[in-house]
Amino acid sequence: MNITNFLTYNRRHSGLQIGINFFCHDKEHNPDEHEHSDFYEFVIVESGSAVHRHGDRSSLIGPGSVFIISPGERHYYHLPNELRIYNLLLKQEFMESFFHDLTGLPGFQLLFGKQSAVIRLEMFGELLRDIGKLHKISGSREAGYRTAMTANFLTVLHKLCSIALIPTSENFNKVSRISDVITFMKNSYNKTHSLESLARRAGMSISGFQQKFRLLMGTSPMNYLLQLRLEAAAELLLMRRDFSVADIAERTGFYDGNYFARCFRKQFGITPSCYRKTAR
Repeated sequence: MNITNFLTYNRRHSGLQIGINFFCHDKEHNPDEHEHSDFYEFVIVESGSAVHRHGDRSSLIGPGSVFIISPGERHYYHLPNELRIYNLLLKQEFMESFFHDLTGLPGFQLLFGKQSAVIRLEMFGELLRDIGKLHKISGSREAGYRTAMTANFLTVLHKLCSIALIPTSENFNKVSRISDVITFMKNSYNKTHSLESLARRAGMSISGFQQKFRLLMGTSPMNYLLQLRLEAAAELLLMRRDFSVADIAERTGFYDGNYFARCFRKQFGITPSCYRKTAR
């Protein structure tokens, strides 16, 4: 059995009582059954699926699922399918110092009652953005980041304990269908996609798909696709200097170099060529 603890994260962040990680589990990368010796772990599923086995219980998890692993509780993910999760880590004493204040919240009772919960669609996107901001702060190392991280972490913790619900097939399916499309877009951002084809993949009408996608991601499907392409292009400009700007544009789904340059400049405030030069 692999027993993990808080020491590695604690060393990197000079005594912080909290932490955040992001993992993708699949058949090739999936830890064996393990337990955590000195911290609580909140798990939020961004996308994918698995059977979560903890103690003598099993539950199907997917996008929007949230649950807690307590210190000393053994668990693992069975048959993970591109399972992408955020782990929010809290030192045991730190977490338990908030029990008296959080115990009246409905989500707290559900989560600490050892049940899997789910975040409804209209709140899940907002929660993911809050967690993404927290993850970014944790890697910044800028002055004051520990204070900012603790403040944002407690906001996320309170939100989780306020909005977690008993899973229903309707809510689970809505989040899951949109999440499946998001995963598809991430894996094929350089291909040609239309709004109609993405809605069809989700099994929704175009208007319903747009509405639910915006609730989850805070932007439209096509703008999200554009952001994926621009982020990939920015990375390639720095990592593959043997590729021309035109090559990178085409490799990331832009088949008009002028359009690529306009979009890149609007996003980053600089042309692709200058972006590459300034990073040297």
